Amino acid sequence: MSETQLLQHCLELAEMSAEQWNGPQQAERLSRLDAEHESFKTVLKWATSTKPRPEEAQRLCIALQSYWRSRNLVEEGLNYSIAALQLSAPLDAMRARLLNDTGVLCRMLGRFDDAMHYHAESLKLRHELGDLTGVAACYNGMGNVASDSGNYAEARRCYEKSLAIKVALGNRRAQAGSLNNLAFAAFRNGDYESASDYYRKSLAIWCEFDDRMHIGLSLQGFAEIAAAQGQLVRAVHLWAASHALQEQHGSALAPNEKEAQQDDIRKASEALGEQAFVTAWTLGLGLTMERAVEVALVRA
Repeated sequence: MSETQLLQHCLELAEMSAEQWNGPQQAERLSRLDAEHESFKTVLKWATSTKPRPEEAQRLCIALQSYWRSRNLVEEGLNYSIAALQLSAPLDAMRARLLNDTGVLCRMLGRFDDAMHYHAESLKLRHELGDLTGVAACYNGMGNVASDSGNYAEARRCYEKSLAIKVALGNRRAQAGSLNNLAFAAFRNGDYESASDYYRKSLAIWCEFDDRMHIGLSLQGFAEIAAAQGQLVRAVHLWAASHALQEQHGSALAPNEKEAQQDDIRKASEALGEQAFVTAWTLGLGLTMERAVEVALVRA
């Protein structure tokens, strides 16, 4: 297979997977991308350096964002994304998208100043292009940076701006992301009632689309609320159910978020004792997705 043929093969596979990312076939798509991981790296290496192909490099980086995040290949993805942005290319919607995606990767690695820089550059360009969907995505990314930095008031302001645009555009799936982020910011600010209400709304939308990776993310949010309220057995059930879904369908968590989750689970294990924890974890792993959602939605 020639370099041009390999590039086209990688683009077709990555872009098809990105378009169909959410849904019941997530696990199968992840496996196919895993099998081509080395090919993606080979193509991106020469497309961003020895034989520059600006448009194709940006397209491939955009298409691989969800894969890199779900497989914890964030640093790899960031390096290729920055390399692609450094190539001479038009100031168009594609570049605006990659700028924002690069900001997301920076945030996931704790590089908050860099993340805000890329989000701000993307926001400026998307305003110039009249891209409201993109503007909403930028506000969401900036809200995530603010939340991770502990500025929950600013995070909520950004998330609400993002949500308002998504509601006006009628994009329900995108609304779920903003609602989930509002839930997390409320939780971190100690407002468990608001957090639970936001998680309920986001979970309902993700269930509509059978988006199992993000259903797992919502279950984790409910687990965190349960743990904070001292309901440790229920929390472990939901953590285990979330773990099972995200193991199969990919994880939406940043590395630092995974570390924080593991620390919370460890504390719950210590508080419950090993036997009680293992029993609760095993029960949670055995829950069907539908039953886990029911458990999450039961008001304590």
